[in-house]
Amino acid sequence: MQITVTNVSYTYMPGGPFAVEALRDVTVTFASGETHAIIGATGSGKSTLLQLLNGLEKPSEGSIDAGGHTITADSRQKDLFDLRRHIGMVFQFPEQQLFAETVLEDVMFGPLNYGDDRETAEKKAYRALEKTGLPPSLAERSPFTLSGGQMRRAAIAGVLALEPKLLLLDEPTAGLDPDGQEEIMRLFSEWQQEEADRTLLLITHDMNLTARKADHIVLMESGRVRTEGTPSSLWTREDLIEEGVLPLPETSRILAGLCTESKAPPAVDAFTVEDAADRIASWVRKGEPDA
Repeated sequence: MQITVTNVSYTYMPGGPFAVEALRDVTVTFASGETHAIIGATGSGKSTLLQLLNGLEKPSEGSIDAGGHTITADSRQKDLFDLRRHIGMVFQFPEQQLFAETVLEDVMFGPLNYGDDRETAEKKAYRALEKTGLPPSLAERSPFTLSGGQMRRAAIAGVLALEPKLLLLDEPTAGLDPDGQEEIMRLFSEWQQEEADRTLLLITHDMNLTARKADHIVLMESGRVRTEGTPSSLWTREDLIEEGVLPLPETSRILAGLCTESKAPPAVDAFTVEDAADRIASWVRKGEPDA
């Protein structure tokens, strides 16, 4: 699913003394089938944009086209309801959204809410549980008796059961250790690879995650799009790094430090340990680093 945002602005509590303009004239396209990351400082407009993409809020000005569905200030709730059939949203700490008596009932809730009969909803629920690595034996258990990791997977299964074309993720790896982060992102990547037009969009403060996983990055600043591009194109922009609006991923920071200590060429676009090791080995072979 492709998302096109055109001249979108959004104001909280418009017309009152506490009005806050959260987005200003935002225009950006999220191509179908890719992984996109929206990054920026707290208050830059990331979460507001995500809520608009899901139809939880309507733009004050401008329009959003999401797979043929158009969202404007005049959109009806029925149109937004239809749009949400194709969009899944995983909030930060999704396990806090669990509510049903059993895991199965919780995962079935979305399909039932959108009109599926019970048999169809149950089939979708079991498929989603399988995708998230939860065995069928857990289906009749209370979600509140699961481990923390299992609860998060059950909550994600409830989103995947809707069979969305677009998956919106709000800090999806928050509170997880490195192994847990990698496992959760692998789950989302496998979901995306099942169909060519599935699109993944996340907001995050984790630059390591962004650099390794995103095909396209949008950098927000003060409610506007400051810039956008691939990880390599952004993390070779000295102006963004020097201003502090684009923190370096860990491997890039180490390599940048080595570049400072040596006369090796700048190399802040190696985002995995393996790529960083290859870059350092290349320098050693050429005799570039002093150390």
